[in-house]
Amino acid sequence: MVLVCDGAASHTTTTLGLPENVRILTLPPYSPELNPTEQLWDLIRERWFSNTTHHSLDAVEDHLAQALRQLEHEPATIASLTHRAWITTPTMTAN
Repeated sequence: MVLVCDGAASHTTTTLGLPENVRILTLPPYSPELNPTEQLWDLIRERWFSNTTHHSLDAVEDHLAQALRQLEHEPATIASLTHRAWITTPTMTAN
């Protein structure tokens, strides 16, 4: 099994005990194009948050929830942004 992490400080530790069948693959720094989540955030920012203001964090959360509910009905859009061959057809070998 492979766990892909984006290299954020909160995703690194030296004390994590992993089972033998789990490997961590850390994405290179400054490579948001490799992180499918970043592609979704870009779409959400462009489509639902450009030129908007909110008066509270609750309003931002409500707006985000509405955007995610709409995006949920666009599986082809999500697939086009998040599909990566290296995720769906891994070729890693054990070290």
